[in-house]
Amino acid sequence: MLSLSDLNGFGEEIERRVLLRNISDRNQVAENEKDIPAGAIRPKRDLGFHLALCQAFAMSRREKKTVAMLKEDQWCYLPVISFGFAEPPDFFLEGNTFVKFSVGNLKAAADLASALPRLEPGKYVGVVSAPLSRAAFEPDMVVIYCNTNQLRCLLSALKYKDGYLVKSTLDPGGACFQATVPVMQTGECQVTVPCGGDRAMPWLRMTR
Repeated sequence: MLSLSDLNGFGEEIERRVLLRNISDRNQVAENEKDIPAGAIRPKRDLGFHLALCQAFAMSRREKKTVAMLKEDQWCYLPVISFGFAEPPDFFLEGNTFVKFSVGNLKAAADLASALPRLEPGKYVGVVSAPLSRAAFEPDMVVIYCNTNQLRCLLSALKYKDGYLVKSTLDPGGACFQATVPVMQTGECQVTVPCGGDRAMPWLRMTR
């Protein structure tokens, strides 16, 4: 079994070999609050405002912080539903949230809502993120932010090792859960693209 120092070392090696501009995130899904590492930032409690999950991931990536996001810390509803921190309301399952801004008709929006990757409601209370090279907990997954050439290198490594080809569903929205929840469900690697929130990160409003 790999030790934490082994995992931290792998994080440093990935960043060095692939020439990552941003360090990679180590993520853990917490079943109860006792699983949250000591010293982790709880945005609502410690900072006085809510964050989007993509903002929390950015804090880990860019500021090297350990951040724990429970339901009460989040203002974006999609990861709350996808990670199972709350049951999806009928209003959501009927497609109403999607048809207002990203899907052209209610039937298609309802189909999209039902296809959203979701973990079992109530099983987990939060998600913790930290830099892979220095986190003090065993991760459920590792998220690597990279450009297309770096992605090609990573995919080539997987292919060289055992002929593994990554199959992914690309979504222009919800990168925070599209990059993580399918990995929890299948144990397979996943590729996704940054969503609007992830790309607009420096300018996103923090809500109190």
